[in-house]
Amino acid sequence: MASTSSPYGVQVISDQVGVAPRPARLVNGIASGYASNIFKGQPVKMNPVTGTIVPCTNPGGTPDQLWAIFDGVYYTPVGGRPIDAPFWPGGTQWDSGYDMFVYYYPLWLPSTRLQVQADGSVAQALAGSGFNFSNLGNGNTTTGQSACTVAAAGVPAGSQAQLAFIEFANGINDAIGDAYTDMIFTVAYPQVGFRGQNSIG
Repeated sequence: MASTSSPYGVQVISDQVGVAPRPARLVNGIASGYASNIFKGQPVKMNPVTGTIVPCTNPGGTPDQLWAIFDGVYYTPVGGRPIDAPFWPGGTQWDSGYDMFVYYYPLWLPSTRLQVQADGSVAQALAGSGFNFSNLGNGNTTTGQSACTVAAAGVPAGSQAQLAFIEFANGINDAIGDAYTDMIFTVAYPQVGFRGQNSIG
């Protein structure tokens, strides 16, 4: 319900060309012992030094380029049994003698559609504008679900944003300008591949 704050991370909902979105798999995709939690539905980027994923953080308000939306992980912790989980618990050491996979939805296809809740109200006048993620590290360690949002203010005209706002969500409890507006986006700032247009304002 968009009248209350109920963030659910990023939902990869569809593809404009009619192909159902499918997660991909990255072998050894998180460095053993990596310190931060990574939640299902959280935006991540590729560390070009290690070839492993790390969470996007938007340091100093500058948007990180987007590699993917995290969708879970399979690993065997040192001294433990195999785990297939929706999130990565920060600090986990995995056993390199066994398989380790990260599942993710790639964000280098311009037709991918994402649904995210804003951290405030978004008016009709902002349709077509660029938006950046907010609350990137928020999530639930019990369910493993991300609670990231998008910053409701959007970005100024001519500025590069992570996402391009293409329509309002049309769930049963959704309305334009809700206190916490549910929105649908395409990717505007991928780490590899195409480059989206700057915000129209």
